[in-house]
Amino acid sequence: MLASVAFSIFPYVLPSSLDAARGLTAHAAASDAPALRTALAWWIPGMLIASGYSAFVYWKFRGKIQPSGDGY
Repeated sequence: MLASVAFSIFPYVLPSSLDAARGLTAHAAASDAPALRTALAWWIPGMLIASGYSAFVYWKFRGKIQPSGDGY
């Protein structure tokens, strides 16, 4: 549902109820190209670290647990 709303108002990030020409557009709200490249350069290693950590935790806690009588 969120994606359909985003596609329906695409050019406008914040549409104005008073004047359509005064709404904030996606192109006006976007950062410049060097900032987006820097964000991508940080996002890729960050996602690799997060994925690696998730895989490590999944591997570390793999297997079945043994039920005990002292649980809650």
